[in-house]
Amino acid sequence: EVDQIKRVSYSAIKKEDFACEHNGKISKYWTLNKNLVPEGEEDALEGLDCTFKNSHSNEVTITFRVYTDLSNIWKVEVVSSEPFSVDIVLSICVLERYCSSSLVPSIYFPEIEKDTSKEKMKILNLDMRHLQYPDKEATLIFSFVGTLDNVCILDTNWENFDGSALKTIVEENHDLI
Repeated sequence: EVDQIKRVSYSAIKKEDFACEHNGKISKYWTLNKNLVPEGEEDALEGLDCTFKNSHSNEVTITFRVYTDLSNIWKVEVVSSEPFSVDIVLSICVLERYCSSSLVPSIYFPEIEKDTSKEKMKILNLDMRHLQYPDKEATLIFSFVGTLDNVCILDTNWENFDGSALKTIVEENHDLI
């Protein structure tokens, strides 16, 4: 029941969840707190879908889900409407930061487990046991090639991120991410 409460309340208290395009590369940003990631696939949180055009101008939709297993390892599922291939290459990095501090965040590249029997799904295992709530949060940054109809798709207005550490990172380091 606790996981169901997390899933239901997530939409009211979620943080950044948006995608931006720059020079033919899309970056999807999804910020999560450790205490809100539910245990079990059936209660997974769902991020905003990202619909874009690939290098052949075909429309592709990628969906994002996250949940934990019994060991508190985050399972991030990335599902594409088209098979992951040369045309849809996905990379991910995780940005961890203190919620109430301007300290420099840490960025790392997590292990990716690909289930070869599901050519349209990637499963990422993230060991997030070190993430301390409420002090730290994690932003998953997914990058892939494509174009968006709108340069930036936000679940809220970009202006609401003024003063946000993530907005600063996006503006200053977009080419690196």
